[in-house]
Amino acid sequence: MNERQNKILDYIIEKKKVDVTELSEKFEVSQVTIRKDLDQLEKGQMIQREHGYAVLNESDDINIRLATNYNVKKEIARKAAELIKDGDTIFIESGSCCTLLAEEIAKHKSNVTIVTNSTFIASFIKNYNTVKVILSGGEYQPGSGVLVGSTSLNTFRTLYVDKCFIGVDGYISGKGFYGSDIDRSQVTRTMIQNAKDTFVLTDSSKFGRSALSLLAQPGDSLIVLTDNNISRDMKNSLITDGIRLI
Repeated sequence: MNERQNKILDYIIEKKKVDVTELSEKFEVSQVTIRKDLDQLEKGQMIQREHGYAVLNESDDINIRLATNYNVKKEIARKAAELIKDGDTIFIESGSCCTLLAEEIAKHKSNVTIVTNSTFIASFIKNYNTVKVILSGGEYQPGSGVLVGSTSLNTFRTLYVDKCFIGVDGYISGKGFYGSDIDRSQVTRTMIQNAKDTFVLTDSSKFGRSALSLLAQPGDSLIVLTDNNISRDMKNSLITDGIRLI
């Protein structure tokens, strides 16, 4: 996305539903240009078009999360992609930062194999031929586009990789990172157990939040990538917990 499209997305997130005329006046470009911008946002599955309106995509939760703090998450994804080499095989768990990481890999890396339980990620990068995607199988959660259950768990139990990338819903000092869904958390923990290093991709708003199910804890060889709005106290907590911060 270009800078104007980023600003349009932020505006749609704020308003939820905006007509093309309002966007044209707000950003001082023609309605034709606005429609082209909206086409790009719709291709990215972040908005929907409805009879002259742009509407925030609320058809499932992953699209909402993808659109929220998009620019910050995009930069986190770009930094994470720098850690991946051509030819790597990696685990990627579901989540908005992880989705954008998969896109960065597809755009800028070659011969990377992504093993994931996210059908959303597989669909998001389906038009790229630079990566190989292996889906775990399992019970399908339509809201998040995630596969869970015994079949998914068995996939990750039988593989071992150097790098695993996960998203989180919260972090509590001294305890670790948490997710909101028990079944998804179980799969994520299995990924972590079968990877040398785990990289947590999250914007700074998640620090200090609690969630239902433990994903990862101090001692799991964790590296966190986040934005620079993280508080000094949280930085110190991560260091105390033995977690590397980027």
